[in-house]
Amino acid sequence: MRKIPADILGKIESKRQVISENTQPSMKVSVARAKISVLDSSYWTVEEIRTKPNLGAISIAPRRLSAVKKSPDKLFSIHIENNIGIVTSKNYPGGIYEGWKVEFEVGTASDVAIAFDGFWKEIHNKWRFETFENPWIFWVTNTGKLMGQLWNDISTLIELAAGVSKVSSIRGWKNFTTGAGDQGIVVAYIKIDGALCYRNYAMQDNKTILWETERTLSSSGAAKNISLALTLDYRLIIIIENTIGEIYWLVTYRNWAGMAIVPDNIVTGITDIVVDVTPLVYLDAYGNENLPAAISDISMNVAEPIYPVLVSVENLDLIETQIILKFNYPIDYDLAAVKTAFEIKDSLNTVFAITSTNAGSDNSELILNIVNFAGYSGSLFIVYDRSVIEMNCLNQGSKFIIEAFNYEFIPEIAPPAGYVSENITFEIADIDLKVFGISYINSYDNENIDVYIDISIVVTKVVDIPL
Repeated sequence: MRKIPADILGKIESKRQVISENTQPSMKVSVARAKISVLDSSYWTVEEIRTKPNLGAISIAPRRLSAVKKSPDKLFSIHIENNIGIVTSKNYPGGIYEGWKVEFEVGTASDVAIAFDGFWKEIHNKWRFETFENPWIFWVTNTGKLMGQLWNDISTLIELAAGVSKVSSIRGWKNFTTGAGDQGIVVAYIKIDGALCYRNYAMQDNKTILWETERTLSSSGAAKNISLALTLDYRLIIIIENTIGEIYWLVTYRNWAGMAIVPDNIVTGITDIVVDVTPLVYLDAYGNENLPAAISDISMNVAEPIYPVLVSVENLDLIETQIILKFNYPIDYDLAAVKTAFEIKDSLNTVFAITSTNAGSDNSELILNIVNFAGYSGSLFIVYDRSVIEMNCLNQGSKFIIEAFNYEFIPEIAPPAGYVSENITFEIADIDLKVFGISYINSYDNENIDVYIDISIVVTKVVDIPL
């Protein structure tokens, strides 16, 4: 009930209600309509998207590539039809007679959601959302996996959660004052056990955009249905229906920094300056002081420049656990610690650990003892990291650095032995004796019998090494 002011109440209670007594009461009532927050239903056009049996959930998102033009140019949607997630699009405005174009399918789905990422832009002191070209789509598979993908780019496919029953998504507000104040794309979902969770695809402090880890929200009872919305005062709302039919809201803090208020420019200046000049009296109270300074024991060494490098790498006598590095000048290094600065790997990036080091025949050699590298592939690479241990060459009293290097070489190793000895056995089989008749001729004394033996030798190949 509205309270009547005291002066009007006094006029009402006066015995003489005449204009001359100034007792005729009057009250002015002003009614204002907030055009921004009150919507007229006649502004909207209702369109029937499709009529089919076995239709399921649907989610629609408009695309606006230019924040200056205000209106979107295309609509994108994902819906369920016969338990299959189907992605469609349509030009906007395209009229009620222009159908939706089927873009692709995502497979079996029980719930779906769609949302555009983009940038908030300030146009004429108002913030408007300008979307990217294609939206993110989300769907829950028949096995309860929540999947996400940037339109039809399968390289962005990601499993966001498991054991999910419902999903909803929206693009949140961005804080333009702090680097980590971007809500990004918010994907909220309900798990099979009724837990309410969400993940953000948002910009981080280092300006990279990535999927953040899962967060769980406290709720009143097990959640059944979920929806997301934005308020005009820069808040995000998660609307939940629990299993007993109660509907409640979870409302975030205002993420308005840099968006709600137009930036102010404050110009300062200095006026009405008064300068007082005080005369200074110079007194010679002290004489000049001289502090002598000298530099002694200075030595400078000028050495002939050299350029130390690794000139060769070898493993002597086919040794498969030792590598000798040869430099073109004697080197200065800590023999006990220098192995930590080296790494040995092959063409498949297989690392062979260095067990110890030894001095070579002179100071220009370094021996690396490593695990057996007989099974290496391609080439071996000797990698030296100077940031770990600094190796130098001494020349005429000065040190010259050995730069970091990656040296490739092919070691000599013994060929593989497939066997110790080979035994080839054979036997005589299938002997066929052919006997021919003998004719005795008186003119000759000798008799000849021809015998033929067919010998077949079977050789069996052992292992894979040629005989």
